Amino acid sequence: MLGFSDSKSGMVAGFAMYENAYTINPQARRNDYLNNANMLVAWREQHDAVQPAFTPSGGVLSGEVDRVKLMKIMTPTVWLKFRGNNAWKFTNDYLTSASPVKGKAVGSYNWGLFFDRWAPILHSFTSAYRLGRGAMWPMPSPDPTKP
Repeated sequence: MLGFSDSKSGMVAGFAMYENAYTINPQARRNDYLNNANMLVAWREQHDAVQPAFTPSGGVLSGEVDRVKLMKIMTPTVWLKFRGNNAWKFTNDYLTSASPVKGKAVGSYNWGLFFDRWAPILHSFTSAYRLGRGAMWPMPSPDPTKP
């Protein structure tokens, strides 16, 4: 588990790994750098940017729907569309194929909670990697002067 006291360092490390990945051989080691960079950036995004949207520091405002309770209901419907007709689905792909979670009831997960969301997100990355390079979107060139 990542344990950054200041998760900005995770972003810096992630971007450094992206930059260094294109200078590393063999391809498998390069892919490890890219995969780890993706995890570092996703951690920052999910933990620091997305989670506060689900659990605002001011709590649930009057007349507002409790986002955590709403996301618990919505969790079984979570899916991510890749290019083409490929998709990753929380219930079909994560709950049925991620060995540590087999047999757990879908109702015990809540997409509105970071630690319930984090492992499935990493699992979706693995699914995308299996589809091959560019399955989700093309990686930008590390050289900003080239498309």
